[in-house]
Amino acid sequence: MSVQYKMIQIADTINKPPKKGLKPSVVSKGTFDLKMLAKEISSASSLSEGDVYSSMINMRDMMVFLLQNGFNVKIDDLGTFSVTAQSRIVESASEIRAASIHFKRVAFRPARSLKDTMQKTQFERIKDKKI
Repeated sequence: MSVQYKMIQIADTINKPPKKGLKPSVVSKGTFDLKMLAKEISSASSLSEGDVYSSMINMRDMMVFLLQNGFNVKIDDLGTFSVTAQSRIVESASEIRAASIHFKRVAFRPARSLKDTMQKTQFERIKDKKI
């Protein structure tokens, strides 16, 4: 199996004069949701689809609880999830209150083993219009 890509036109506006060129863009084959993942995992194990689905829901709920309580969540050979925050920019720490700080996103840092495995990914160009 391989990851499909197509070439897309880009404009590099950072350099002066701006340069135009092409870059690869991954073309998704679709999205797997939790139920689809549970079905695939179930077919590769002795667990029922319901057992896998329930475990994944419980894992999601526990991750949310831990992230909301200031913990990072590390899943070996997958990576680490953590929360990032945002607020307005201030000149002094006394200018900001906790109520002014908001959730920004959940960050994911892949484990070294995942990155190493992904380095072996094969790519295949799909037929597209001439650029």
